[in-house]
Amino acid sequence: MYIKRIEYGRQAIEFFYKGRQRPELAYIGGFNFFNDSLLSEIIVNNNGNIYRKYTLTYDTNSLEYDRLKEVKESVEGSEHTPIVFNYTDTPKDFNPKPFECGTNLGMIRDNSWVTVPMDFNGDSYTDFVTYRTTGDGAYKKLFFFENFRNTQTELVTEFSVSEFKEILPMQILAEDGSLNNGQSIVTIEEGKEDFYFRVYTKKDKELKFEYGKSWSYPAYPNEEAHCRGFLSNVRPVPPITYDLYNKNIKFLSGDFYGDGHNFVIAIERPIKICESHMKRLIEQKETICTCEYKEVGDGVYWIALERERGFVHSGKIGNIRGWLRNEDLIFGMDVNGNGKTDIVHITKGSLYVYELNNGLDLIYEHHSNHIFTDDQHPIAGDFNGDGKIDFLLPIADGNSSFEVLYNRGTKKPFGSIEKDLGINFKKSKWKDYGNNITSKNIYSYIPIDINNDGKTDIIEYYTLIVSRKQGDSYEEDRFVDLHINQQLGRYFYFKKENKRVMLEPRSLRHVIYSMPDQRDRVVDISFFSGDRIENFSLQKNNKEDMLLRGVSNGRIDYTIEYVPMMEKSHSNATYKKTTHPEKYPYVSIGSMPSVRLVSSLERKGENMGSAYRLFKYYNAVTHTEGLGFLGFSVTKSTGWVLGSSEKPYLHKVMNPRLRGAVVKEYLLKTSDFIAERTTDIVKEEDIVKYTSYIYNDNDGKYSKIFKLQLTQQTT
Repeated sequence: MYIKRIEYGRQAIEFFYKGRQRPELAYIGGFNFFNDSLLSEIIVNNNGNIYRKYTLTYDTNSLEYDRLKEVKESVEGSEHTPIVFNYTDTPKDFNPKPFECGTNLGMIRDNSWVTVPMDFNGDSYTDFVTYRTTGDGAYKKLFFFENFRNTQTELVTEFSVSEFKEILPMQILAEDGSLNNGQSIVTIEEGKEDFYFRVYTKKDKELKFEYGKSWSYPAYPNEEAHCRGFLSNVRPVPPITYDLYNKNIKFLSGDFYGDGHNFVIAIERPIKICESHMKRLIEQKETICTCEYKEVGDGVYWIALERERGFVHSGKIGNIRGWLRNEDLIFGMDVNGNGKTDIVHITKGSLYVYELNNGLDLIYEHHSNHIFTDDQHPIAGDFNGDGKIDFLLPIADGNSSFEVLYNRGTKKPFGSIEKDLGINFKKSKWKDYGNNITSKNIYSYIPIDINNDGKTDIIEYYTLIVSRKQGDSYEEDRFVDLHINQQLGRYFYFKKENKRVMLEPRSLRHVIYSMPDQRDRVVDISFFSGDRIENFSLQKNNKEDMLLRGVSNGRIDYTIEYVPMMEKSHSNATYKKTTHPEKYPYVSIGSMPSVRLVSSLERKGENMGSAYRLFKYYNAVTHTEGLGFLGFSVTKSTGWVLGSSEKPYLHKVMNPRLRGAVVKEYLLKTSDFIAERTTDIVKEEDIVKYTSYIYNDNDGKYSKIFKLQLTQQTT
């Protein structure tokens, strides 16, 4: 939908468009929106004559994304100097930046290790924890890795805990009611009648135990014991008791209600129970009890591990379709892009997506002969860049055709199309050489937006594993191929980069990366083999390419500098996080490197010298119950500073609970700019001017309407 013409009196404004280099498709509310045009010209007519005209020209980066390059104005045929916009271009070629970090853990030579990706410290980088499943310390020792991107050798931090069944990442509320930026760890232990959850937080070299909660197993009638008692002629007959427990549970964690609170979801796998039947035998003058066995256990439960409650707040929320078999795939992911973690269940021939509302709602369902749970499982990612998760279903081994499931949103069925995507999919294969020597060719297809253009790419990771009778396994060969998403119009395909990255053969590798719906994470991928971690990121970065770096109008040139929104150790940092975090549902953001903040502006021109402006930010705040990003608690900005001259700078204090409204405004001396003025506490002798603002607001009175009225301004 594009505006073509606006008329007012005898004047009219006409808009003209040209084609995009990379047309884009997005699904919103079940409808597809095809964006294939760019504004190229605006003409203002006065009584049928062209009075004013604007011409817009574009260039493209190496990924073929359009960028506004120039705006030229002409008035009554006289052309003015155009305004030119400048950008930078990150390297075009596939040139990953590898970084190797040694560890003191020792090489992993078998499959007895589990790795769990998470973000311990809230810096938006994907860390991980690992533990053994066999041998010394199995399910009792945790090994943490979080600094491997910044050091040549990471001394592994090891902690011993009570024996557990599995671990989950979870974001929890701190004791002061604020939401931790980093993720905590939940260990799950099996007891006689319940699971016990222990919550830990990693802080520097300490693993702090936060609290623990128990949750009773789903219980079923033990009619088999009742039947046995009846047949044994024991009188009285033992009553039917509910002590047949289902311990075969799959646990997930996530923000299932979209309010910032993390919960645990427990999903039963089926167990067989006896359904007893009494039968009177007339001739024998007796009654017998028989068991008819049936499968039960498709329940889904939510478990709130809340610090402030003395008990676990939990309940059954519904049942899944069919059964959750051991071979099925199930995971949490925000599929429809609304901020809620959904439950994705993949069984052979079917894919289901559930969302938690008042109960458990089935929001997507798809059946296909191309849905498998082995190496040929569906690949999840945002392949058209519209913020929702799509799925690729490999059709056959050695084939480049896939069934593509487009997510159309709002409980609409997936759009489905079979298409050649340019990736030759291969399944992993075993080969037996005899003499207890076997090999396995392993192919992994990792969905990750490696070039930061909002569309999921595919990393193909190949490794050849050779196993000998001694039980050791090691790599003979491995490499990485990158397949870049090429959406052109309504469909997409993948283009394989010419340069293959050969990796040094070592022992078994664990692949560490963030899920496609974790859009605020720094995009990279790591390979872990126990004694070494290899980390890769791509130098090509579309977000950097699209940042406006400078503006020129022929006489004056402006240069813009950016920094990632993350705290630096030095005092002159552009961004500082708070030492007193906001209380939930308001959340203080400690670090989000994917966001760029303007740190300085520079101005140069003829006969005017060079001048600059500086900017600082303090305590970014977001709201987890629907309001989103609310700005900063404090911003600082200088005016144009010429040479060594000093001018007052502006220090604004905002209130996030008033939607970021300014409540205090100071003009302070420029020499004070680098000082740690992060609150409304300033030195009186530095104040040049001070203004306060008082508002009347209706916060809390209405659920959907917020009104803010300035009632007093004092200078």
